[in-house]
Amino acid sequence: MPSQSAHLPAEAALPPLPRRLQVEVTNRCHLSCTSCARHHWDPSLNADGELDDATLAALAPLLASAVEVTIGGYGDPTEAPDRLVALITAAKVAGCSVRMITGGARLNDALLER
Repeated sequence: MPSQSAHLPAEAALPPLPRRLQVEVTNRCHLSCTSCARHHWDPSLNADGELDDATLAALAPLLASAVEVTIGGYGDPTEAPDRLVALITAAKVAGCSVRMITGGARLNDALLER
């Protein structure tokens, strides 16, 4: 049987990279909300950590094609202020709009200024 390959018309082709990204700068959080999924994972399999420099650098091509970056999810990004500022800076340099998911308790004038 001859091989058949599917071809999409050019106008139906998907963009090569995602347009919207969600990035965790840390999975740490100082809150203990009962509805949070963090209460249902095994901490030995999900050790606390932060976005490292190599991963941030690897995001560069994704940021270059993205229009929007959402920072946060399981962790509160304000728990890693240096990583947060680095990601926001990289996203803004790439021309992305930025959103952040945070409880807001650790936002302060110094962090907002950065």
